[in-house]
Amino acid sequence: MLNEPKTCVRCKAPFPATPDYFHRDRNRPDGLQSYCKSCRNSHQMVYDRNLILKTSTAYARRLRLQVLEAYGGTPPSCACCGVAHLEFLAIDHVGGGGNAHRKAIGATKPIDMCRWLKRNGFPPGFRVLCHNCNSALGHYGYCPHGLLPGEDAPLPEDIPTAGVSNGGGTSPRSLAVGI
Repeated sequence: MLNEPKTCVRCKAPFPATPDYFHRDRNRPDGLQSYCKSCRNSHQMVYDRNLILKTSTAYARRLRLQVLEAYGGTPPSCACCGVAHLEFLAIDHVGGGGNAHRKAIGATKPIDMCRWLKRNGFPPGFRVLCHNCNSALGHYGYCPHGLLPGEDAPLPEDIPTAGVSNGGGTSPRSLAVGI
């Protein structure tokens, strides 16, 4: 029986029915799998890659939710404006310094920061903000949501200019008040 050719059910090519061409399978009558080694290996690579993607994405989402709930409550929401859409939320370093901290711990992706926060027992000094509030704090040093009714935005001399692009001709004052 080992000398008879065996046809791979995937590529339909005939091969000698030996373990050189087919992986062993003791549950089959001839003791060999129905896919040739080449087809079986390529199928296994695709399966493994898809499994890794599915499990790593699910893990990342669960971990991110766990971190957001640790700092923003259940369900998590922005500490400034109250937005509760998970897609809009981010972890903020209270008092700034996020870039330096990420570099110090070697975090190159958002999931790295989530892992660090969980591994260190969700230390204080972090909060949940929406991307709008976080961006406004980073660029202007304040968030428009934090202004009291009737209160004006800070004057240009009160706005930090480091890292603020003025859009090629607009004044810092127009950036601050949204003109």
